Amino acid sequence: MFIYTLKASSIKFFAVVLLSVVVLVTLIAVIPEYGSAGDVAVVSIQYGEVKTNDDRLAFIRQFGYTPVSRRRARRSSSPKNSTRCMKSTTSCSARRA
Repeated sequence: MFIYTLKASSIKFFAVVLLSVVVLVTLIAVIPEYGSAGDVAVVSIQYGEVKTNDDRLAFIRQFGYTPVSRRRARRSSSPKNSTRCMKSTTSCSARRA
């Protein structure tokens, strides 16, 4: 007579493996096929040959954005001795006080 014993932990392990296989097979059978819904759209974007401002505007427009015209940068209204103050902040802060 041949007697084979299993530990309770190994029975639980095989039960979990069997249950996961059953769930996987059930999901494969239940989930429908999507057909052509997963196809990727072909998009052509030109990255080269951006040399002039018109090329830059066309490059931005191909992504669906509307480019805004350039604005002139405003000049800073800092005092004339601002570079001296930047170099030595301690003397400048002492002068302001």
